Amino acid sequence: MSHNSREVVGVIDRIVDRQTAVILIEEEGKQLDVSLQQLPMQATSGSWLRITLQEEEIVSLEIDTTLTKQMEARIHDKAQRLRARRKVSKFRKK
Repeated sequence: MSHNSREVVGVIDRIVDRQTAVILIEEEGKQLDVSLQQLPMQATSGSWLRITLQEEEIVSLEIDTTLTKQMEARIHDKAQRLRARRKVSKFRKK
């Protein structure tokens, strides 16, 4: 990596019009709109990416499979806890 480039982590939030991926870079509060042709082959909504930027231009995009799996597991766990909480009603049936 040259001295002008930096690596950030982002997530593919959504695909728009089957042409553009919207990538959110939370640590910088930025959104990148990227052509689907620029994405790695296996990338889908919810994929976490390591993005190399050089003067705000994308140099490379790479799927971070470890982070993607961790985040999927975290979301799955949260959803299960919400479902379990919903089954216990605070109201009594008459």
